[in-house]
Amino acid sequence: MLTLKSQLSARRSFDNLPIPSEPFRLLKALQEARMRLGNVTPAEPSTFDLIETYNALRSIVGNPKAFRQLPMRHIRRAPWVLFQSPTEEDEILADNKRFLVAYLSELRERASASAVLAFAAVYLRFYPVGSPHAELLQVALVNLLKTLKTPRGVAFREKSSEFHLLRKDGPDLVARIMLDSGDPDSVAMNAGLVGPLEEQGFIEAACRQLLKRISNQLERGQLTENKLGRLLSYYKNEVSTRNQLRFTGLRVFLAESLLTPFLDKEPDPEIKAVISDFLTSHYNDPRLNRADWHGVNGDALSVMMRWLVSATLEDFFRIVSEGSMGHSDADRMWVYRRAFWTAYLEGGYISDAWVVLGEEIAHTARRFLKDQADTYGRLVRGYGVLPRHAVLIMRIGELIITEWNYMGKYRAWSIDIEGAPNFYKKHYRRDELVDFPVFEGSHHGARNGTWQNKLSNLINEWTGIKVYAREYMPR
Repeated sequence: MLTLKSQLSARRSFDNLPIPSEPFRLLKALQEARMRLGNVTPAEPSTFDLIETYNALRSIVGNPKAFRQLPMRHIRRAPWVLFQSPTEEDEILADNKRFLVAYLSELRERASASAVLAFAAVYLRFYPVGSPHAELLQVALVNLLKTLKTPRGVAFREKSSEFHLLRKDGPDLVARIMLDSGDPDSVAMNAGLVGPLEEQGFIEAACRQLLKRISNQLERGQLTENKLGRLLSYYKNEVSTRNQLRFTGLRVFLAESLLTPFLDKEPDPEIKAVISDFLTSHYNDPRLNRADWHGVNGDALSVMMRWLVSATLEDFFRIVSEGSMGHSDADRMWVYRRAFWTAYLEGGYISDAWVVLGEEIAHTARRFLKDQADTYGRLVRGYGVLPRHAVLIMRIGELIITEWNYMGKYRAWSIDIEGAPNFYKKHYRRDELVDFPVFEGSHHGARNGTWQNKLSNLINEWTGIKVYAREYMPR
């Protein structure tokens, strides 16, 4: 009977090995093992060795013919120091055309197949497309690969040709294949972009192009939530336990690509949920922490804020619905109150919203709001505060307005008044949410639109924003 060892020994490559369809983790592990066994990525030399080689190469920059006198170890290590320097003050050797041409000539004359493959792999890892000699490097590498006869050399040349790894359009081609397949991880493995090559360089350039394609399809409404979720999972850093991103250099572009398609329209609820969950997981809630949103343009951020405001109002309405416990007055009143505030939300007039929860209702909310229930503010126990109280704080124009569940009053403050309620705090006392409003009122005459008409007129008087009865009365 043939052993696994004998089967592997009889094969020149691992491309035809049977791969089990299940389970997924085993499949992925086998694919990765296959790619690594035929992979061209060399082990990175030590920092000491790299500095030694950099200094040796720099010493002959003015006399490239001196390459002939360099020990072979420096020729093999050279790719690692061509595109980076020990300090910012040191020159990038690959930017010197005369030196670069001399090195490539020496590589053709003296180096082994493994040195050529190492050079190609390091090129893809650093992917210096901004270099003034990027095209020269690509052409030279293609020609060097043509000379290779080893199985690994042939395999890499085939991968390079198939995925355009050494062509200008390579990143966009790989991005298109990733989008079509919906499985960027498998595409990266099939292209040989594994190990260090899946962390930066060519693969990051491809993933930037993929984001452009994702953004375009989001704008056209051509992505399903399942496919979008699979694509976005590739941008997660699976090793990190802190919800970090795989490519930190794409952090700003990633957020903008997902949000700008919806500057003037709303996505399907399922698509919105996928994007919102991804962004809040990896960028945090911008209302509470803007650090991870630094650099994201204001238009894109405004889309996220709009979604969060909408989600907050929906959360509050759910809390009220669940928390009323069949209280007939609350159930009846909130049909009208929900319709009223939804009209302002749909008009785009509510720019901020926050929820504050009593102890008991916060505990109940965990059942249907999951982690978000613990994010919202808490009502401090005290006079007039019940464990099942909940408060909605909103900003409309220059007004801050609060609504309490049950039969509580609406109250409004000018944002210029000291003592107006603040947003996004963790703990609130009752007096912070009720004292010294510029106006307040009860929800009397809801069926006839009495309180709604009064409140909408007051909002219009203070902000210039007008919503009509046909918009805020229940249909």
